[in-house]
Amino acid sequence: MKNAISVSELISPEKIFIDTIYCESRSFVYSMWLLCCGLLSYYIYSHTGRSLDSNIRTAVAFGLLIVIVHFIRHTLNKPRNFLAPDLMYVVFYTAFHFGYLGLWLFNIVPESPKVFYSIGQYPLVMLIVNLGMISFLLGYEISGPKNLVPASIRLIPNASWTLVGALLMMIALGVHVFYLFYAGIDTWMAYGYQVYIHMEDYVSYPNMWRIQLHLFSIGFSIYIVSCVLQHGKLFNGKFGVFLFSIYMALLFLEGGRTQLVTLGLILLLVRHYLIKPLSFKMLALICFCGLTAFVFIKLFRNVAGFNVSRAIEEITYAGQSDLTHWYDSFVEMGGSVSTINLTTMLVPGTSGFWHGRSYLQSIAHVFPYLQSVLMPVLGASPSTWLTLTHFGMFAAGTGYSIAAEGYLNFGIPGVIVQMFLIGIILRRIYVWFARTLTMTSTLFFIISFGLFMITVRNHTNLLVSPLVRLLVLMWLLKSIFKETVIAMHQKQQPKD
Repeated sequence: MKNAISVSELISPEKIFIDTIYCESRSFVYSMWLLCCGLLSYYIYSHTGRSLDSNIRTAVAFGLLIVIVHFIRHTLNKPRNFLAPDLMYVVFYTAFHFGYLGLWLFNIVPESPKVFYSIGQYPLVMLIVNLGMISFLLGYEISGPKNLVPASIRLIPNASWTLVGALLMMIALGVHVFYLFYAGIDTWMAYGYQVYIHMEDYVSYPNMWRIQLHLFSIGFSIYIVSCVLQHGKLFNGKFGVFLFSIYMALLFLEGGRTQLVTLGLILLLVRHYLIKPLSFKMLALICFCGLTAFVFIKLFRNVAGFNVSRAIEEITYAGQSDLTHWYDSFVEMGGSVSTINLTTMLVPGTSGFWHGRSYLQSIAHVFPYLQSVLMPVLGASPSTWLTLTHFGMFAAGTGYSIAAEGYLNFGIPGVIVQMFLIGIILRRIYVWFARTLTMTSTLFFIISFGLFMITVRNHTNLLVSPLVRLLVLMWLLKSIFKETVIAMHQKQQPKD
């Protein structure tokens, strides 16, 4: 290994790094607060009755109180980190579990049958929701370091990393465009989102279509992280900007909202942690613009492809006929809590607890095609099972809730243990990134960050396999490509 060189010999550190990577230390007082919140959640469930107003409203208000306290705690910390993993996880969790219920609590929106399938089960539903969030925060809190963790060395990647990232982006974009021609440009122009989401109905070999979506995310992550670590900026040249812009434009036209969020989140995280922290006002503006774009994409993609005049006509008709409302997006966000409601209706009475079967599915999913081979034994994934059981074979797919999976397997203890472990894993990935600041640890943190956020409204089947495969990929890249060691300071690393 080469001798460590001073960072000043290579690049000015203030141009590419914030001085302190945020990694808050653990707090005994806050851990005790979370334990008390868990006990109070059970008290609300068992002592306020099963009427709609006395139980659900109290439980929703208490859950929102926990969110507010956690947010205040972050604002009191210096420096403030509004993109901290735990804070962002709580934001996503709150959006998909309290987004509609919070408005309903204050009588801003009416009671929707798409959220309240069985009101009698909602006391249990809110116990699962609140305990899930509390358990995650407790696991995240107690697994933190005793002190703030600055990185003692940083590794600068060589130019090969940037070339690999750009190559993967170029391949993914090429495959994307190829499939659009394969399905037919006229077909794509006519049906748009339906082609994007159901490519298997339009081409004979759709496998590479799904792969290219992940390939571009990985290539883009490698590209911008290596550019920042080498040059202090997100894009090194116009070619990377061109590839990113074309791909984002295609996703916007096709209505690929999940992929848009994934790439946007990667961009925000790299800028925030490696260039300059984002302020609360800037994040609020980005969220507002993102939500506006999401509503627009949802309205446009399900109407008439690229036929703008017909799309406007149908949207206008829907508005005049009272088929659409301003709060429809919040009802959609309430879909995760409604899946918990449906699960409690079926389990344990109708279907029985799964006793860890979904976790076996997650492990099997790590190995290509093994989950399909074992499907007769392990069954369908939680979201597919719920769709088939409640909505029928020909219904569109539904999301799920990460907290519901714990209940599906082992009841309330399953919720507590699963969410507690997720909190621990996310915190340790964050600490690893903060301590090392290598190309591989940064990439793993940035990409896994998005995976954790997306699975808030899914299940571990979509988390375990990508994390394991990502680890293998990072190991291979680290074995092939080199990084230059630079000494930042010689402080002793704190021990856990």
